[in-house]
Amino acid sequence: MSYFRVVKQDGKMSAAFGLGSKSYSVDESNPNFDTIVESLIAEDYEEAVRLFDLSQSVAKEFTKVSERVSVANGRVYFDGVEVENALTNQILNFLRNGENFNPLVNFMEKLYVNTNEYVREQLFKWVDNRNLTILPDGDFVAYKGVTKVDGVYRSIHSGSATVDGKVHDGQIPNPIGSVIEMPRDKVNNNPDIGCSTGLHVGTFSFAKNFGQGPVLTIAVNPRDVVSVPRDSNNQKVRTCRYRVLDVTQTELTEPVLATPAAVNTAKPKAEKPKASGGFVPLRLNNVVVRKGLELRSRKTGHRSLRVHSIKGADSIEVYDFHRKQYRTTSLSNLRKSYYPA
Repeated sequence: MSYFRVVKQDGKMSAAFGLGSKSYSVDESNPNFDTIVESLIAEDYEEAVRLFDLSQSVAKEFTKVSERVSVANGRVYFDGVEVENALTNQILNFLRNGENFNPLVNFMEKLYVNTNEYVREQLFKWVDNRNLTILPDGDFVAYKGVTKVDGVYRSIHSGSATVDGKVHDGQIPNPIGSVIEMPRDKVNNNPDIGCSTGLHVGTFSFAKNFGQGPVLTIAVNPRDVVSVPRDSNNQKVRTCRYRVLDVTQTELTEPVLATPAAVNTAKPKAEKPKASGGFVPLRLNNVVVRKGLELRSRKTGHRSLRVHSIKGADSIEVYDFHRKQYRTTSLSNLRKSYYPA
């Protein structure tokens, strides 16, 4: 047996529905309210229940998701203080979509140990906008272009750094598995200066074009990032420490990895495992594009669209709140003008 009714009382919308022997009630304060109602109208009661359960996991009275990070009433707290930014919004998005949010929480814990306020504000935006990968332990994967001299991967430019506890001058060795570091106070923390002292890592395209040779995958602890320079099209950061993972010919495509080993077995984009629809799941700013996902306008910041269905590998049907109608668009068009709410 299934039923539903939607009512408006004292200016507020609410819905009551049932499936089998269970009954549910939800009001417009629930972040999934509109999508739940859409599912009920489409008689997709199982989807409505799933969305209801997901929203409850976010809105529990108080859920401690790690030693220092908690979620209460759809808000994220760090050491008991509410934090609202791109990172916490992403954590909530992952919770609502039933995705593994632990790497993001670990990233947050490490980031908030960073002593540089500008880095704390900008680093996740940089990682997210550049589609970089976050590892299970909260470190993120960046890339470094190097040269190979007598079988040893070395930095392009000369400098001074410590490799596995031993000081090196000149072109710094970057053996697989090694930890490269230098004193934090020797790294230039001014974001308005691009080329300066520090250990540089960046996006895959930046590393590939810069080095014109081998490209290494690098694990960086958010705590150790010293500067997010504004030049070079925001393609690199300066850090005081990193760990060399592997050499690669392809860019990682997953925003979050389930296991560290996946770094060494990443496939080119064309070889990614396909979903049951015959195409790779679409992502917008590292969020899986799925039915019910709401998007904000980059110009106004207002909620503007809601994903209604995925039509194909690059075809999405959305509901336009302003025009009050459904329309079909492409993921590339969405990336230009919208971002996940």
